[in-house]
Amino acid sequence: MAYSHIELRDVNMSEIVKTTGADLKAFYKDERYWVDSKGAALWHDDVLLKINGEDVSEPDINSIADDAVIEILSGMIMSKNDSFRESLDEYFTKWKFAQTHTGVVCGIPRDKLEEFKVLVAEMGGKFLA
Repeated sequence: MAYSHIELRDVNMSEIVKTTGADLKAFYKDERYWVDSKGAALWHDDVLLKINGEDVSEPDINSIADDAVIEILSGMIMSKNDSFRESLDEYFTKWKFAQTHTGVVCGIPRDKLEEFKVLVAEMGGKFLA
């Protein structure tokens, strides 16, 4: 389905969507994804996330740690006039596929940190922390 303000493509939703706190917050801050094709505001409802292994209903998205491991268990995105309605996991996944960059959280040996920073820079990435 295509909207004038964004291009959404179909995705296969056969597994639970997993992400990081940083990416989930970036999704919620992306204003292009929080209005429908007519400019009406979108909002979420009935959100249930697993955050670092703990089920959290209607979480405060801004308080989630950037490196938190998130699983989207349920939730709906909708408009006031019902012109738009989609599950949170599908909508988030479409947003994620539309991004040109992605963030990762990983663990590496402390003595390899400088080498890791160089590799990230060589690939055109930006080391954030």
